This record gives sequence, C-alpha cells and structure tokens, in this order.
Amino acid sequence: MVALAGTLAWVAVVRWRTGRHREAVWKSLVLPAGGVALCWLLLMTLWLPMLDYARSARPLVTRLASHVPRDACIAAPGMASPNVAALEVFGRWRVDARADAAMASGCEFLLSATRTKPLPAAPLGWVNVAEVRRPTDREEVTQVFRRQP
Repeated sequence: MVALAGTLAWVAVVRWRTGRHREAVWKSLVLPAGGVALCWLLLMTLWLPMLDYARSARPLVTRLASHVPRDACIAAPGMASPNVAALEVFGRWRVDARADAAMASGCEFLLSATRTKPLPAAPLGWVNVAEVRRPTDREEVTQVFRRQP
C-alpha cells in the first residue's frame, strides 16, 4: 500500500513539473529528488523483505525448530557467532558454543554446520536426527544430533 501511494505521489510530481508553470528554477530539482525518494521508498517496501529473507538466519532457525524443542539446550561447537546469536534470539534456545561443548556440556542436542560432502558421521554418543539446509544456501548443511539415552 505504501509503495502504491509513493508511486502515485511520484506521478503527481511529474505531472506538476511538466505543467504550465515552468518559470521556477527550483522545480528542476524536484523531479530528481522525488525520483530518488521514490526509489528508496520502493526498495524499502518491496525489496527489503526478500533481502531480509535471503540474508537472515531466521529461516534456518525456523527449520531447526521442527526438530529441536523450544526450551532445549544446544551444543554448537565451532559454529559461527552470528549463527549462535540467531539460535539464541530467534529460537530462544540455550546455546553452548565452546570447542568442547559436544562432550563437556549436558545439552541434549548438537548442531554441526558443514560444507563438506559426504557429510561427516555422527559423533560417538550422538544420533543423527535431521539435516537442515538454509533456503538460500545450497552448500551449507546443518546436522542436528540428539544425545543417545
């Protein structure tokens, strides 16, 4: 709706500029400035959600949520800091990202993000639950493991 209103405002500015009152010098600045403002408005209203989806870790966390309970503790040794922050913020999980978290923590779930093929086998004492891919990255695979009882 906002994008449509901005486009209509741009059409009104163009119509006003091409009207009969051409003597004002400052009118020549209105069209370029209005165009820049409209482009910014359209970018923020129409393209930002798609850019956010492509760059955000939220879709990955949403996919992980179907395999990891809401209040679970997750061991994520070697995982990148932005991904750990996304797990804590979007997933509301407790995340242990220490290098020895797989064995030293009492977490029930383990996450391992990798780009290698074939995927590594489950660590000793863990069972592979799922392999989750980020929708916009076909190379990276996040494996979800659960501690064996």
